[in-house]
Amino acid sequence: MQGLMGSGMPWGRYDDMFAGWASKVVADHLDLGVKTGAPYIRHNKASNPFTNLKKEYMGLFWQEDIIAFFQKVRFSSSAKTPQECYLELAEMIRANLSHLNEYFSRLATAMKIWIEQWDRAQNSEIIFRPSRQNRRKSTNSSFAVLTICRNEPGYLPIWLKYYRRYFADGDIYILDNDSDDGSTANLSVNVIRVHSEKYFDHYWLVETVQNHTQDLLKSGYKYVLFCEIDEIVVPDPAKYPLGLIDYINRTKFKVVRVKGYDIRHNVTLEPKLKSNESILQQRRYWMRHKRYDKPLLTNTSLHWFPGFHNCREPAIKDENLIMFHLQRMDHDFYMKRADWKSRQNLKMDDIQKMMGVQHTFRGERAEKFFKEITGEISEIPIRYRSMAFF
Repeated sequence: MQGLMGSGMPWGRYDDMFAGWASKVVADHLDLGVKTGAPYIRHNKASNPFTNLKKEYMGLFWQEDIIAFFQKVRFSSSAKTPQECYLELAEMIRANLSHLNEYFSRLATAMKIWIEQWDRAQNSEIIFRPSRQNRRKSTNSSFAVLTICRNEPGYLPIWLKYYRRYFADGDIYILDNDSDDGSTANLSVNVIRVHSEKYFDHYWLVETVQNHTQDLLKSGYKYVLFCEIDEIVVPDPAKYPLGLIDYINRTKFKVVRVKGYDIRHNVTLEPKLKSNESILQQRRYWMRHKRYDKPLLTNTSLHWFPGFHNCREPAIKDENLIMFHLQRMDHDFYMKRADWKSRQNLKMDDIQKMMGVQHTFRGERAEKFFKEITGEISEIPIRYRSMAFF
């Protein structure tokens, strides 16, 4: 905020207070647990008014108008995300506070620009580069996340958008299995090219992933999280409000088995997915899927079985570590991807052993698989959906 003020502007001590007031009204509107009421903090004096007159004196008067403004803020019913709230708030600031000083008009513009850039970054259109470099080399308790994919222009941006919330680009690893569609080009994360003769060769896949997991642990990472490209791991926000890194920091288990759920698209009630918007705010239902209770977080070398559903090593299932499986998040997305996948050079020996049979489905067989119900369907708890994790 101070960069917007210009020389001699009197708001130096109030920038953090203004940000706090703004965050409070947004959090109250979204019902995110902030206490209601009016615990507004005021400055009662301007330190030494003779030396700080330009910086603080007018702020003592401005705060009366600003606190009254925030007490009257009401958002529209259509504002359902922090971004939407801040955009509405920016217009309210421009309309109601600009008379105090031109600075507040500039502030409203800056708020809108920041939200636009934030959304672009979350959609991987631009990259926020961490200020800390060589994080892995500087600590013995850092964490990495790993996936493997081929030609995933739909899933990869979703996967990256979520895990970039918690991992620096230098700690994100993508094993690129012969992509040729440009989806893995020009990424600032670690992209490692790997080659297989067949698509979805299960034994090659397991060996490749476990070897790279072992290499990452040997290089100094304390924990490695492996997630397939359609898997999003989210700790229960009621217990781990700071998210995934908070969970990994606090876990006492060597190998953690997640609790798996399929996100389900109710085609009767829910429209086609908009890929540039939060999935959890567009989908209301999930299905408990015990088969996806996978051992995915580890601080030791693992020997997985095909599909990564089990491993030789003991693994503890944590009910508080949820894995969202995205395969059935949208009907049209699934059908298009299933058609593409079924035409790849699959390893028929695996198919004959009933490994990855679903990858051969297209048309009516794919439709039937999409509708298949193998577990209890229920509403996704609001504590996940309201936070719009992905």
